[in-house]
Amino acid sequence: MTECSFAECANPVVGWGLCSGHYQQQRKGRELSALRKPQRRSVDVLRELAALETNFCTIWHRAVWGNDYPSVFLGKQQWYGHRLVCVWYHGEPPSEHHQAAHGCGRSRCVNPRHLRWATPKENNADKIIHGTAPYGEDCHQARLTNQEAADIRAEYAQGGVTHRELGERYGVHKATIALVVNGKTYRALVGCEQVTR
Repeated sequence: MTECSFAECANPVVGWGLCSGHYQQQRKGRELSALRKPQRRSVDVLRELAALETNFCTIWHRAVWGNDYPSVFLGKQQWYGHRLVCVWYHGEPPSEHHQAAHGCGRSRCVNPRHLRWATPKENNADKIIHGTAPYGEDCHQARLTNQEAADIRAEYAQGGVTHRELGERYGVHKATIALVVNGKTYRALVGCEQVTR
């Protein structure tokens, strides 16, 4: 990749032989001038943050991806920033199924001291410990609100109604009602225990 044709600018060319900043100046009809601050690639910023010697969280304040996880490009490939840091400091993952887990529970943290390779099961256990696991209506697959789940439990406990009837009333399958009633889902609700008759 060639460098910008503007004197003393080493940024990569985007168009007309100019970097992104100088290209924008040219496009808007402005006289080309030095950029206010040099453009730093996100991957370079990530390296600097990861190299800080601290036990506190090092929070990523640039682009995020997915569930608020750091996002960087390395070449043309997009990476989760915390996963890239884990590769740099802890080596390749033991298997393709391993995830870069946060020991601190903060998704934007890129401190290598807070990251480790973990299986999905270990990572989910961490989420429960940190209180970051989605429960009830906060889960992306939720079909009921927390209030509806509590109402379903209360109605079923009183008796005289079947899973099928409750399912039709709330617009879900009877198996969903059974999971709610038996405390398999929406179990984080206050006073949630398995309903028996």
